Amino acid sequence: MHLSPRWRARSRPGAQPPRASDRAARAVERDHGMTLIEVVVACALFGVLASALIVLLTSMIDVSKDDSRRTVANHLAVRELEIIRDAFSSSSRGPEAVAINKQVNRNPLPGQSAGQPLVVDGIPYTVTSDVSPQPMDKPFKSPCDQDNGEFDYYVARVEVTWEGMEGRSPVVMDTLMTPPKGTFPDGRGHIGVKVIDADGKPSVGVTVTATAISGGGGSGGGTDTTAIDGCAFLPDIPPGSYSVKASASGFVNQQGVTDPTLTATVVSGQLWKGSLFYDRAAAMTVNICPPSTEYPLPTNLNSTPVSLGHPSLLPSGAKAFTSTGTRAMRNCAVPTVREDGTVTTPPASNRTAEVRNLTGLWPYPAGYEAWAGGCGTNDPAWPGFTDSARDLPVAVKRGDTSSTVVTLDPVAVTLGSNLRAVEAVPMDDVAMSCTAGRVITLGTPPGVNSALKSSLPAGVWQIRRTGTTVTKTITVTKGGPVQAVTLP
Repeated sequence: MHLSPRWRARSRPGAQPPRASDRAARAVERDHGMTLIEVVVACALFGVLASALIVLLTSMIDVSKDDSRRTVANHLAVRELEIIRDAFSSSSRGPEAVAINKQVNRNPLPGQSAGQPLVVDGIPYTVTSDVSPQPMDKPFKSPCDQDNGEFDYYVARVEVTWEGMEGRSPVVMDTLMTPPKGTFPDGRGHIGVKVIDADGKPSVGVTVTATAISGGGGSGGGTDTTAIDGCAFLPDIPPGSYSVKASASGFVNQQGVTDPTLTATVVSGQLWKGSLFYDRAAAMTVNICPPSTEYPLPTNLNSTPVSLGHPSLLPSGAKAFTSTGTRAMRNCAVPTVREDGTVTTPPASNRTAEVRNLTGLWPYPAGYEAWAGGCGTNDPAWPGFTDSARDLPVAVKRGDTSSTVVTLDPVAVTLGSNLRAVEAVPMDDVAMSCTAGRVITLGTPPGVNSALKSSLPAGVWQIRRTGTTVTKTITVTKGGPVQAVTLP
């Protein structure tokens, strides 16, 4: 067999030359291309790379948009500061033209409206400015905390936010402004009111208004809204007496007053300072329950008050709330608290209860103790009740409604004759400004010499037939035995 020179050069001793069939098979194999697995792997790799590229491009676009919007926000902040500076230093307007409080979108762009967001390239921006007077020898702080009325310079702070920030920080700029000597009029003073919530923190967004008191010498006034430091500052007010009122929807002070007031005496060149506790009100649903189904509620509780106890309530650490309610089935089971602090919740005990809704409550963190009745002797902790005490406080939260159960105690009244409805009259007690004559209708006994079983709040009661003056006095104690009385 004749071998070509090329084969002879590549061959090894003993090697056989390739056959024609082998060469044809290798040629066919090269023409087959990629397998299905290789195609799938290639597509997967391409998808991963494409996804990473899309994420990168999206991130770059977002960063570009954020940079563009932040640049616009910076320009708007600078613009607002320049407007404030211009008004502050103007010879025709001066510092008095600058509002000493928080303003939102006060200076609109051409063709836009004051108070509305400033729209640039279809994006709305909110520009908030806040001007605060400060003394030269003190670090920056709330005007309500100053020692006197000598304000040497003003701090103007501007914050710009925009739609679609998604957690990014706003643009904030501030500047100092010093008024020329003699700019402010003589014979003026200032009012600063610090508003504090139930946690002792500043209460933001509360409107504070000062109104001159007739005959008090005042002739001005003003309105401001508390800033982030809880301070409302009313500058340059003529000397005299003013009524200073705080107001905000759904807010109350510690005594449940919706629009609490202070009396401010403004002196020329000085700052009058005051403080108010003011927070969003809480509410409580009180279920007045009978002690058992055998001793149901009286026929008519006649709007008998529900009292709440807390040491800060004036004048005696308790307040009675007169209200009417509706009868409904409620779970009257009361949890038991052991000496070690553990709580045992008994099985549900559904009975007909009278439901009272108490609103306008100050959200004391420690909550309120509750009981039925408005007299001092209705208080389970009344000194005459040696073995009784109030239930544990019920926690309340601002803007929320809590629920509790108040249980009455059993009484049994028997009439020896003259079958009529039976009434219970509370004994008046000055300790809690008890409302005398709050008569409870227990009901009518089933017959002569048959006991009427009902229930009453703890306290001292006079039991009588309706329309008569013959009475018998009983003392009902919280958790005590059945108080039985017979009227001849």
